[in-house]
Amino acid sequence: MGGNFPYCFRTGPESATPKKEIATPLEILNGDNGEILHLLYILKKCGYIDKIFEALPDLPEDFPLLLMCFADTGIRKRVEAYMGIPGLAAMYNLAFAPRHLNLKDQLKLVEFGRKHPHFQELLGKSLYRYGYHVESHIQIPHPGIQDFAHFRSNFCSDVLLFLLSAPETLTPIHEAMKHGPGTVFFQPNATYWGYALCGDYIIRNIVGYLALTRDKRLPHWLEVETKCWHKERQDRHKKIKTLELVEALQKLE
Repeated sequence: MGGNFPYCFRTGPESATPKKEIATPLEILNGDNGEILHLLYILKKCGYIDKIFEALPDLPEDFPLLLMCFADTGIRKRVEAYMGIPGLAAMYNLAFAPRHLNLKDQLKLVEFGRKHPHFQELLGKSLYRYGYHVESHIQIPHPGIQDFAHFRSNFCSDVLLFLLSAPETLTPIHEAMKHGPGTVFFQPNATYWGYALCGDYIIRNIVGYLALTRDKRLPHWLEVETKCWHKERQDRHKKIKTLELVEALQKLE
């Protein structure tokens, strides 16, 4: 069930293979696995939500996190109880808020992830398998459905903040970090956007991780990265508060 979404990026100038375009096979595109969310929505509307919860022990361990995509506090609290992670529902209310998060809320997601490494592992699997953090023209899950309205405008890419302290849990983050500053995700063709629209959220995670871990590479990463940011990317990083987050994370213990 599910699969791995392809991603395409151009390596940074200091990579072992500088400015090389790397793409995983375009076999499973945005939306292919996301249809599972629409199926869950139909089952929920038909009154089968209890049956879904009864089936969870027989499904992959990360599957309950798909149910957190519903804008339904009751369901989120049931998933929290099932997974035994106190505070999970409240944190998802922030992560999937239909707005750009302020700095205080961003730090809450980072700290929550740090405290729950197994949750980070499961979330990494869920995002890699279903790709619901990636905005695409296919729009899966579709924000026109009330339960998924918060998925518009890429707001839900903030869920990546849970993984900031564990970049190894999501392959595209790990790969971008490995190839150094200036690595850019791109749209491979006219019909598939890949990770292009959440690429700056990934960069925020990387420089945030370097700040959090007091990594000596941080100043150089910031210097190279910010030189690569054209006006549109500068505006985007300002909206998602990348540099503000870096400064705040350097002060955390």
